[in-house]
This record gives sequence, C-alpha cells and structure tokens, in this order.
Amino acid sequence: PLVLPGFTPQRAMADATQPVAVLSVQRYPVSFHYFGEATSLPVKILKASFHVCPAPTIGQNLIRLELTVLNDCHPGDIAGKLKLPLPPGATVCRFEFLRNEKWYPATPVEAKKAKEVVYKEKEKGRSVAATSQTQGNVFEIEVSPLKYQVPSQCRLWYSHSDTEVPFDFGADTTVEVKHEGPEGALHSPPSAPGACLGECFGQMHFACYVPFSPAAASGAPRSVAVLWDTSASQAGDHLALRLERLRQLAAMCPDTRFEVWSFGIGMKKESSGLGTVEEAISLLGALRYDGGTDLTLVPKILESLGSAPEAVMLFTDGMDNLDRRPMMPASCPPVHCIVDQASVNLPFLSSVCMSTGGHVLKADYLPMLRPQTTLSGIQTDQSGEDFVMGEDGFVCCPDHRLHLQWPIGEEGVWICGVRGGVRKLSVQLRAGKDLKEYDFDLGTAPEVAAGAAPLLGYLFARQQYAAVERDGAVMGMDLTKVRADLAVKYGFCSPE
Repeated sequence: PLVLPGFTPQRAMADATQPVAVLSVQRYPVSFHYFGEATSLPVKILKASFHVCPAPTIGQNLIRLELTVLNDCHPGDIAGKLKLPLPPGATVCRFEFLRNEKWYPATPVEAKKAKEVVYKEKEKGRSVAATSQTQGNVFEIEVSPLKYQVPSQCRLWYSHSDTEVPFDFGADTTVEVKHEGPEGALHSPPSAPGACLGECFGQMHFACYVPFSPAAASGAPRSVAVLWDTSASQAGDHLALRLERLRQLAAMCPDTRFEVWSFGIGMKKESSGLGTVEEAISLLGALRYDGGTDLTLVPKILESLGSAPEAVMLFTDGMDNLDRRPMMPASCPPVHCIVDQASVNLPFLSSVCMSTGGHVLKADYLPMLRPQTTLSGIQTDQSGEDFVMGEDGFVCCPDHRLHLQWPIGEEGVWICGVRGGVRKLSVQLRAGKDLKEYDFDLGTAPEVAAGAAPLLGYLFARQQYAAVERDGAVMGMDLTKVRADLAVKYGFCSPE
C-alpha cells in the first residue's frame, strides 16, 4: 500500500480515531518457468535491474529491464518461459538474450509464421526463442538454452507514460531502479503540447505530442444497440458499474431506446419491450456467463441491425477463442467499445472504433455523445519540390502529405518521424466545429538523452504500424505482409 502524504502508520496506531487514507498500488507478478512433460518448475530470477530514460516533453519513458536468471531446477540445457504482465499503456519495444558473450535480438514476425520458424529450427537441432505479447497486456517469451547452474542474462525495453516500475519478483530477487535523467513520475500524458529530438537508428528522429481536446456534445442518438459478451471471462464485479454507467448515459438522453443482443459462441436478440434503459438493464442483469467468444458474430449482428440504431455499444474484452480479428461491415453505425477490464485485446477494439467512427470508452459512456476529435492536417516549412520528391529526408507519420481524418483518443496523439530538412511543423485538430492549431519548432526542440533516443524511433514505427492497421480496417484489406515488414525492420512496433 502507498500511504498518502500527511499520514503514517505510526500516527494511525497512535490515534485510531484519525482516518488514514491508503491507495492500493497494483503489482504485476513476473515469472520464469520451465515446463516439463507433466511439471512446471520455477527458474530463479536472481536480479532485476531497471533503467528509466525519460522524454518528459512528450510524456513517455523508455524503460530497460535487465534480468539475470538461474536454472537450478533441472540438469542440462532447458527452455524457460518469461511471463511479464504489463501495466495499461505499456508496450514492449525490443528483447535481447545474451549467448556466448553476444546479445541476440528477438526478431518479431507474424504469430503463425513464428511458430513455423521455431518448429523448423528445432528440427535442425538449433536453440531458438519464441515470443508473443498475448491477448491482454502480457508479454511472453520462451528463451533457450538456460544452462544448469550457470546464470543467464536477457533484457527488454518497454515504453510507458509512468516512471514507476510496479512489478513483483518475489523476496529472493534483487531489484534496483536507476533513473537516467531528471526524476519525477509521469502518471499521464502532459496537458501541454511538446516536442523533442533524438539520434537513433542512424537518423535524427523527432516526436511532437498534441493533447486531446474534446468536442462539445451533439444530439443524443435515438436508438442504441447494446452488444454484450456472455463468455465466462466477462463475469465479475465490473458488471454493476457497467449498468450504473448505462443509467448515467440514459439520464443525458432520456428519449433514447436500447436494443440488447447477447453473444458468446452463439448470438441472440433479447426481448426488450419498449426499449427503456431499465428494461435493458433488467435483461442484462439476467444473463448467464459461460464458454468462450466468437468475435465473428459481431459483424453478423451489425449486418442484421442495418441502419436502424444510430450507435452501437460493444461490451467485450476482444479476446476470441481462435484469435480471430473480423472486419466490421462497410456501412454500420459508430461502434463504441467499452474497455473496463484488466486484460483486453486493445488493438482489436481500437481498430473497430477507428473503422466505424466510434470511441474507446475507458470510464463513463458520455463521450459517445460527442463527435470524434480528429487530426485534420499537418503542415511544414518543406519546399514544394521536397514535398513532391521527398529528397530532403523528412518523413512523418501520420503522413503530412495526405488529407487526414485520424481519430484522436483521450491519450492525445504523437506526430513522429525523421526530421530531415524540416524545422517548422503545424498540427491541426478538429473537435466538432472547433479547429485548433499547434505549432512546433524542431530547430529549437530539446534533444533527449542517448538512453531515451531509441524511444523516438519506436514511437515512429508504432505510428506507422497503427496507420497500416487503420487503413486496413477502413478499406477491408489484409495488410499482413506490410505489418510483418514493419515489424522485422523496426522491432516490436505493436502489441501484436
């Protein structure tokens, strides 16, 4: 527990009549295991060393975690699996394993291809590692060989807006944290725009942060379809809060009618009478939870709805039994995805919102009454010739040459790229009827420390990956090869 300033445990014991305010800090247990034919044995984590490298002007940090592990559980060389749950918003950028005095990076490929590569390499008698960031925010990697009674080392980098390291390794692990640069935790993106530069991957990269600006509320939808996942993973204490937030939404739009559909392995339209919110809540409260989730049912329900509802609320963690990522119908109302659980498939839910014009709702549901805030334009001091030919080395994502309507979430947006010959950059955000402009001078932007510089390259790659995912979702295209090429070139540029 974290005790707030002004309160101490000693004071609480001395005067039990005085209230003590305590915050619960969530810890994420890290594990390393060897899996035999019928057993699972822990691989000892001797040391965990964190190096926190901040980029404060854009509200991000690059955090390097170095692990020293010991195989003292099984004679001979073994493969151990590292499981690292991540706090919300954190993404692994790179992983390396020390073998014969050399660091070997993990090369990310599409999941199916990775399994094929591992199988073929093991057939040849070679030791390989297979890695994945599983559904939900959990990073896993199988590392080999771990020699018996010989310490092994591996390291990974992840980005996050918070400098805290909320991990639990157990009492036998030595944990140290080093801050490279100014200390001070960033618990959320900054409220003001900012920019920075960093030399990485052989080029001068830049990143500009633009904060979220909400649009004014518009007219309430006349009808809302509620799509409710009834798989076993959806049962829990969060259900009562969901129903209360539905009541809050209905209080702001009393004339809205609600239609309820349940889905899991099958789908069903629930009888809703007049469509009042209380009838919908009564139906939802009577649902039973069991089995898994077939996400291909979601577009089927949307197709059956047609244009009748003006908005759709999707209540699911986005985790499909077979890891399917279905496309939404080309013409369907905005789909707003509710994200209120610790483990969710956020990339899939985000793509659903982007392709349909909906919001990712992480707290109350009132943002769905507002138009989306969008990135509507990026302008630079690039010459006309360089704009067409691109010979000055400037590269930007989102692409400044395109007509943009890029949805912006509450976390804001990062404009990233290679600076080249550009010094001035202007970003336009449209929030409903309001147009806001943010100006950046890359010629005077601060340069981050060397340890944080690769973060700008990772952010650039991540934005490129997101652009490919967004375009694929909107156009209904399978851009698997493009995504794979990006991943091989830049590393872990997505939670995928």
